Amino acid sequence: YTKKLGFSIYRIDRENKVAALKLGDGLLMVKEEKGLGQKGLGFFFRFVVKDLDKYYEKIKKAGTKTLGPPEARSWGAKRFYAVDPDGFKIQFIPR
Repeated sequence: YTKKLGFSIYRIDRENKVAALKLGDGLLMVKEEKGLGQKGLGFFFRFVVKDLDKYYEKIKKAGTKTLGPPEARSWGAKRFYAVDPDGFKIQFIPR
């Protein structure tokens, strides 16, 4: 998240294996857990970024896996998805 998506570390709790990561005004809490089976089906995170196209190019250069470039939907909204190492989809939309 920090190296490829540009999040900053807000807080780390090593004892409980929890980290709080920040992107703009968004805060993402992640926790190491084992034995949960398949994760991420039917679920995604959404973050708002200032310049969607510029952000997409930045994370692609960092080696982030995406599900395609930013695209406009039929109703006019623009978005793209990245995939984290655990298979969770992350949707990015413009401010």
